Amino acid sequence: EENGDGAGAAAAAPDVAAADAAAGAAPGAPPVTQDEVADSELAEDVEFQSTVRRVLLNLFESAEEDAVSLAEVAEAMPGACADESVPYRVGALVSVLNTMHDEEKVFVDPYPLVASAEELSGTVRMV
Repeated sequence: EENGDGAGAAAAAPDVAAADAAAGAAPGAPPVTQDEVADSELAEDVEFQSTVRRVLLNLFESAEEDAVSLAEVAEAMPGACADESVPYRVGALVSVLNTMHDEEKVFVDPYPLVASAEELSGTVRMV
């Protein structure tokens, strides 16, 4: 029978638990870094998501094919975010693109993208 210790510990650190859950961390996984928390929070920001979609649409419109390179997207994002007064983090971009892939809005190759990559390589295709 529970004596409440588990619930008390969880209640004492709701931010860490919420951040772990938001980042998709499994219980007992390594602790989430401040960067990962910031990436996760920004990736959930509706204005940031809108900026990512706008950048993709603009790039798709001017692309010769139905795909654009991730390097082009990463290159266009800081300026687009500055125009919208939205912060930019490459980890958040990666998270949003992976989510869009999961929701079948775009096709990301390779999938899933990893934020720690020095330079984003691969493509984003319209679905």
